[in-house]
Order: sequence, then structure tokens, then C-alpha cells
Amino acid sequence: MIRIGIIGVGMWGVNHVRVLKELEDDYDISVSGINDIDGYRAREVSKRFGVKYLPLDTLLDNSDAVIISTPPSTHAELALTAIERNLHVFVEKPIATNIKDAQNMVRAAEDRNLNIMVGYIERYNPAVGKLKEIIRGNEIGELVFISARRIGPKGRRRRDIGVILDLATHDIDVIRYITEMEPTRVCSKYGSKFGEYEDYALIFLDFNDFSSIVETNLLTPYKLRELYVTGTEGVAKINYITQEIIIDRVEDMVIPRVSYEEPLKEELRHFIDVLEGREKPICDGAEGLKTLEIALLAMENPEIECIKR
Repeated sequence: MIRIGIIGVGMWGVNHVRVLKELEDDYDISVSGINDIDGYRAREVSKRFGVKYLPLDTLLDNSDAVIISTPPSTHAELALTAIERNLHVFVEKPIATNIKDAQNMVRAAEDRNLNIMVGYIERYNPAVGKLKEIIRGNEIGELVFISARRIGPKGRRRRDIGVILDLATHDIDVIRYITEMEPTRVCSKYGSKFGEYEDYALIFLDFNDFSSIVETNLLTPYKLRELYVTGTEGVAKINYITQEIIIDRVEDMVIPRVSYEEPLKEELRHFIDVLEGREKPICDGAEGLKTLEIALLAMENPEIECIKR
């Protein structure tokens, strides 16, 4: 049996607890325990799901793998501590808040032959998977332009990062994933209307043969998560939330059939399959590092060339 501990059971981490408890019926796994710096919150989650609330050291001693769903500034320290205990790691995005920490995490896992996965959940969204197939199949022709909008809602709870690392990285990662290409140039315009961190950003990614724009903010009063891909023969649009995909071409409009799945459940199924040796990670530490590099370039300078890959 694989014992999986969960560090951080806040607004998102509690979903990891819920889904893993559901998956206990399908896999030979158990939730070994949870940990959170907010003791009241941890005790409430412990009682709600029937899991143990354990001190961090005890949790690590009684686990084979951990899920880290804490503020990004704590990811590196927690992940490296777990890796030093020979535990496999699933860390929510972004992998870290700086390149050095991310590199140390990837290197430490490689040195101990451990898995480290990064939680870019949209890779497990059925609509994204279908869009990748459409692009591979040349169903909309050659790529020309990709536009992503991940905006709102205003008043969303802030953490220790701004919208580029928090929200825009999702779409940066998706664009890399569906095209299997890396940008050669990154330009951006961003700022803050409220608070310490940036709350709006417009990021331009140049892939030479095609280009992309990622728009994100925490100012729009409603929540919108959409991606448009323009090709020489048509346009494909996906709604991340409803998992609907529409293909518009001159001769027809097609709405491919996509079976709705909870992306987090698919992501954690994959993590378990990786732990059991049946699959290779779709988004490992190296992938998380590449997306972080691009996001940080967008924050570093309004116009800068990425490292050629």
C-alpha cells in the first residue's frame, strides 16, 4: 500500500484530501495524514474526512509520498525536506518562486531516483487533451495565433505571489503542452492596482512560426477561463470550466464530444499510476521548471529573449 500525506489543506489542499479519499476505493493507497500551519483548519478537515492530523515530521515518517499544497514560497523547503526522507513529491504550481530553488528540487529528486510532479491541472482537462489531438491532426491547419484569457474574479484570495505565477502559468504551461514547443521571446505588460503583487498582466510569447498572448487579471468581476487557437484552416476554442470545445472552419462548425471529468481526480490518478510504476509523469519537475522560467522572464523585463532550447 502506498501511503500519501498531504501538506496544506487550505482552499485548494482540501480538494486533494477529498479526491484521494475517493480514490482509496480504486487503488491500493491510503491518506497517511494531513498537516497545516493552521491547526484549527487541520482539525476541521481531519474530522470531516476521517484522516489523521499529524506533526510534519510524523507525517513524513509515515508516508511514501507527499502532496504539497501550501503557499509557493514554502514549496522548495518542504519538497527538499520530503525528498531528503526519500519521499516522492507532488507539488502544486508553481514549482517554486525562483529558478535556483526549482533546480535544486529537480536535481535532488533525480539524485535519489524519486518522482517529482508539478500540479498544472489543465493538462488533465479533457478539453485540453482533445485540443492537443486537433493540433496534432492538423485539423485547423498550421498554427498562427493562440490567445488565452484567465481573468477574475475580483476579490479572489491572494497568496504570496501575483497573477503571473498564480494564474498565467496555467496558460503558459498549456500552450507549451499542446504545441510541444518553447517560446523564443517573451514580452509583457503588468502592474498592480491593489496590493503588493501584480494583479493584471498581458504576456506575449513568440514561437517564431506562431505567436501567443496570455491575458490575466484579478480585476474582472466574473471568472473566465478560455483559450482560442487560430490556424490557417480554422479556429478552435475551449472553455476550461465547462470543458466544451468548438472548431470553426469555413465549411463547417464542429463540437467534438468530450466526456466531462474532474481534472484533479485525473491528475491524482496519474500521480498514483506514476508511483506504482505504470506511467511516466506528464508534468515532472523539469516541465515545471521550464514554465517557471518563462513566467519569470515575463516579470523580469518587458522584452527579453528566452534561452534557446
